[in-house]
Amino acid sequence: MEHFYDKIDGWFDFPNIYTEMVNKFDSGSYFVEIGSWLGRSTSYMAVEIINSGKDIKFDCIDGWEGSVEHKDNTYVINKTLYEEFLKNVEPVLDHINPIKGFSYDVVNNYQDNSIDFLFIDGAHDYESVKKDLIDWYPKVKKNGVIAGHDYNVGNFPGLVTAVNEFFNNENIIRNGWSWIVDKTIYRNINFDISYDKNINKTYIYCNSDIEVTIIFYSWTSLINNETVIYTEVSHFNNNKFWYSFRNLNALSGLKVEIHYKNRIIKEQYFDFKNN
Repeated sequence: MEHFYDKIDGWFDFPNIYTEMVNKFDSGSYFVEIGSWLGRSTSYMAVEIINSGKDIKFDCIDGWEGSVEHKDNTYVINKTLYEEFLKNVEPVLDHINPIKGFSYDVVNNYQDNSIDFLFIDGAHDYESVKKDLIDWYPKVKKNGVIAGHDYNVGNFPGLVTAVNEFFNNENIIRNGWSWIVDKTIYRNINFDISYDKNINKTYIYCNSDIEVTIIFYSWTSLINNETVIYTEVSHFNNNKFWYSFRNLNALSGLKVEIHYKNRIIKEQYFDFKNN
């Protein structure tokens, strides 16, 4: 079946994640999307499931009333958002299960450890995101994946703070404007990054056996400017990695990124001028 999501209005810049999840999980899996809006992402996922030939159940949860940032939207004003969604996804309606309701009202309809892939794109304020994470994380299987959209501190600082707090800044993979936590791969991986400015050494400890790419940047906080100064591929085996720098006194700060499978799973900033 040909994709038609690009004919539907809305925000959708994570098709690679949806395709990856369909490829990752087998028939009999259970996917849930919180926040479906007009059906752009929903239709993409449905077509991917259809074309895979897999029997994957796909629930789409939305109140279809819009959030605060949507108060001027014509469909929200006219209260026709849900009707427009149904019209947009009509070609795949037999392959999705729309659930009209707010995430916090329907969460108890799901058993713990029942969902293979959960994508959260509901309300973006701190309180709503934190509640969704607290309510829904237990519903995702131990070998499942939980992800969400708009992980951008400039536009949605409350959302980013909620995600970082919930996961304690660990195991979060950045993919464009989306965040991903794979319980299978990352649930036991933790990184501790520290910098000793007296001897210009950066220490990174990992509690797992994993090979990652570490990128060091010079960083200027005032203009948020970053320049790569060193890249290292390191294989951790429940051990510590350290790297010594020279002439860091001339820098405003240091940023450390840890990449796994071309995705950022940990980042930390050290502001020299304010510490």
